[in-house]
Amino acid sequence: MSEHHDKQLKELMATTPCKRGCACVRSDLQEMGKVEIAAQGKVLFCREEHVRDGQYWLRFGDAGVCTCPIRRYIARHLGK
Repeated sequence: MSEHHDKQLKELMATTPCKRGCACVRSDLQEMGKVEIAAQGKVLFCREEHVRDGQYWLRFGDAGVCTCPIRRYIARHLGK
């Protein structure tokens, strides 16, 4: 990972509270679950079962939308 991405992630982690301690917050980026990016990167459909009761997950039909800034950054800029 580049120094720029590392710096951006550290800033997001410092300012984004996570009550669940999800993989994106502990982030070695190896444990990331599946996501689908839609609407030019503005919507992130999360396929991870364990985040469904988290503060950044919103039900949308049979799927869920992830609103976590850290997870969105990882999906959009690091392709994970």
